[in-house]
Order: sequence, then structure tokens, then C-alpha cells
Amino acid sequence: MTDKEYEFQKKRIRRLIKKWIKPIGLNWWKIDIEYDRGIRDDNSNPAYSPKVVKGKWVTMMETNCDPYYLKANIVCYLPDVARIEDEELEETFLHELMHIFLSPMKSKQKAKEEELVATKLAQAFIWSKHVKHGKKTS
Repeated sequence: MTDKEYEFQKKRIRRLIKKWIKPIGLNWWKIDIEYDRGIRDDNSNPAYSPKVVKGKWVTMMETNCDPYYLKANIVCYLPDVARIEDEELEETFLHELMHIFLSPMKSKQKAKEEELVATKLAQAFIWSKHVKHGKKTS
């Protein structure tokens, strides 16, 4: 990944940081965003089924949280981020933010359910941004 490509992908994510973190109430958290030029080694099958690209598990972003100290870290794997369109990137980023809210309930036994809830909450937040004056948009 060239420096130009790296900066372009960071810019895409920074737009989403500005768009979502404060409006959904996460500005009181200490959230560190890391931009990784590499891809995550996803050779093992996790407890849930992440996105598969060309027959491989792909983790575009991952979030680690300490809900007791209100700290979170999101790692963005930019080569995989570069492969998706803005709409999917927004949902992926918002999905990661939902993990922050869900972090106090995190358990290995409930990993699949956590992923589902994070996805559905992300979709609901995006949908709510598209609702104007009480009208639903498709």
C-alpha cells in the first residue's frame, strides 16, 4: 500500500469518526483508532463467521474495549478497507462502534449473538439517519 493509498483510506475512516462517534454518544470514551497497512491473519475459524473474501476469513476492523475505564481501540486493516465501497465501510465502522456499547456483555459463548446485535444496531443507526420528517426511505 502506497503512502497515497494509506492516506486516502485513513481519510475515509476519519469522515466516519466525525460523522458517528459524537452523535451516538461515544465522545466520552477514549477511542484510539489504529490504521494498519497490513491484513489481519485470519487463519483460524472464529466463534462467528466474519466476511469471506476469496475463500478467506477477512477482518477489516477489530475492536477491543475496557468498559470499566471507557477505553476502546479499533484497528482498521486498510488493504481490506480499500476493497469495499463507502456504504459498506460505514456499516462496518458503525458495527465496530456497536461493539463498544456491547462490551460489558461480551463472552465467548455469545460471540455469534454479539456479532448479530452489533450488525443490526449498526443498520438501525444508518436507517435512522435516512428517516426524514417521519417518513421512511428505502
